[in-house]
Amino acid sequence: MESTAVNIFQIKQVESTLNGNLILSLTTKEKIIVSRRYVKKLKINWRRWYKT
Repeated sequence: MESTAVNIFQIKQVESTLNGNLILSLTTKEKIIVSRRYVKKLKINWRRWYKT
């Protein structure tokens, strides 16, 4: 298991997979897979920072 801290301001694109995971494409051209276990936490933090 690997842990990674991600600056949400560096997220360029978010893709969902069939199994519920997310693939984050960063501005540094890295791709990070977010387990479906953490998707809900990511969405909560995402909404906190990007209020529309």
